[in-house]
Amino acid sequence: MTPEGLCGEEELYWADEVFADILKVANLNDPFVAALAGTSIDDNSQSVLQARAVSGDKMAEDIWNVVKFPSLPVTLAGFETQSQESSFEEQKAYEAPDVEPKEVSRFLNKLDPPYEQHKFSRSWFSKQVEKGNAEAAYKALRDWMRERDYYVVDGDLLLEMVPFAEEFDGREEGFKCLCMAATQSYAWSRFAYSPKEREKIWSLLKQRYPDKWLDYIYRTCRTSIYGTPLRKMTYVPASPGVDFLVQFADLIKQKPWLKLTWASSKNSWLI
Repeated sequence: MTPEGLCGEEELYWADEVFADILKVANLNDPFVAALAGTSIDDNSQSVLQARAVSGDKMAEDIWNVVKFPSLPVTLAGFETQSQESSFEEQKAYEAPDVEPKEVSRFLNKLDPPYEQHKFSRSWFSKQVEKGNAEAAYKALRDWMRERDYYVVDGDLLLEMVPFAEEFDGREEGFKCLCMAATQSYAWSRFAYSPKEREKIWSLLKQRYPDKWLDYIYRTCRTSIYGTPLRKMTYVPASPGVDFLVQFADLIKQKPWLKLTWASSKNSWLI
């Protein structure tokens, strides 16, 4: 995809997506480009390197082997380091711990940084659902999220919880979960959220809560930084706002009294 195409889809600002496209055509004979390719850590760019290696690209094969089998950490004199074997054992135990729902809150609070909480909670909840323990697992995570006041809860996890929140706590709680997912994901931001992920939220809104689209705007026009109270926004950012108005045009026509004002100073729509 060309840079113009990436700009058009607002993906230019997502480094991992751009990196993968660059690696498809990068000249790996250039030492600088080869070194840059060797920093690949995401699945998309690594799959590109692997594909080039399989196709017979010798430079790509050399880089792929480095990326696939990274060197072990350098042992510092005077410091004891864990063996590779024990490190792998801890990782395996972390990925699939046998934690009961009543213990999950305490387990999550021990994980740091918050990213580790997100990674574990999503994996754990998925496995609990597979085991037929969805209700207990949902309520355990719900109570933990409420305890943390949602500020450090991953937006993707909240989005996955929407149907369970509706099933076990009612429609209003499901809608609240969807709004929190959008807020925590900065879904109104042009640069801070993927348009594809934003489409998932809007699709769920149209499917489950079409009568609440205006309430969705008011509830999600808020911003926060981890650990700080949500602050109300008085506008809808221009680019996502236009997309939203187009997609929900039929519902918006049912409210002729609604006034939207363009604020050129903020490049945004005022409600």
